Amino acid sequence: MRGLHSDGARLTLEGISEKLQEAYHLSSVEKVTFRQLSASALIHRDAVEFGNGMKVRLQELEEGHRLEVQALASERVGDSERQFIRRNA
Repeated sequence: MRGLHSDGARLTLEGISEKLQEAYHLSSVEKVTFRQLSASALIHRDAVEFGNGMKVRLQELEEGHRLEVQALASERVGDSERQFIRRNA
């Protein structure tokens, strides 16, 4: 994720461990939104937000997860994408 500092970017997170699945009620593959939890540079501030509203700091994710960028926050979202987001939120 280094270099991706775009709050609101939409991603697909794959390979979610059973531990995280159980703790946060997730599937092995989830659509997530990149979030910056703080403006402070002195703390771990980057996280992903799952569709169920749970936010997990990147440091809490285990090795082996795969992230695929679906859209950056600066990109315009089309009507079909908005409908998909509303249905799955």
